Amino acid sequence: MNVIEAIESRHSVRAFLDKPVSDELLTKVVAAAPCAPSWACTRPWIYYVATGDVLKRIREQYVELYTSGAPRANDLPTEPKWPERENENQLAWGRQRCRVQWNIDPNSTDPAEQARFNEIKKHMRIMAMRFFDAPAVIFPCMDKRLHDWALYDMGAGSMNIQLAAHELGLGCITAYHMGCYPEVLRRELGIPEHLNILLGIAIGYKDEDSCENRDKAVRTPVDEILTIVH
Repeated sequence: MNVIEAIESRHSVRAFLDKPVSDELLTKVVAAAPCAPSWACTRPWIYYVATGDVLKRIREQYVELYTSGAPRANDLPTEPKWPERENENQLAWGRQRCRVQWNIDPNSTDPAEQARFNEIKKHMRIMAMRFFDAPAVIFPCMDKRLHDWALYDMGAGSMNIQLAAHELGLGCITAYHMGCYPEVLRRELGIPEHLNILLGIAIGYKDEDSCENRDKAVRTPVDEILTIVH
């Protein structure tokens, strides 16, 4: 595929096959990150990858903390207050997921439908804490002393990772909640205190048969985001 095809066909994957990703392939994917631009060529990228037994331990601890009600403690602030346009975008996406993935009307007043919807939400929250059972998770990190501008550079590197994974037959999902218990990650992965853990990128082979992968987010039409002035 060419670059435009990769960009247009890439989407988040929420169900993976029980198939490991080799260290060689993970290295090849992450090697795409420093090909991104960065401010004054500062190159802030640092990545830790969890697989195998380490990832299993992290999953178990995340689920235990979440089910016990432990508050999320991301290194960077989360739970933003969305402006009206962005808030409607994420609400519309949620309604679409309900209908396409689970065949549920989120606006239904039927008690049985509401109960089913609540059970699915509980299941998905646990799956999120399990990193969607991906065989590997990449954790982008950056030095706490860097200016917020470096987040742009980190995002560019992470997009390169996802596009490289797509080209190599892998699927990914990027999510802030994967970094919500940073002390677990520091302990299991040896991440030093001077680094902020930004989020996680779950990566693996897409389960084509899972209902979780039926939905692809609507893309905003270019005429809604672009102004060209002559």
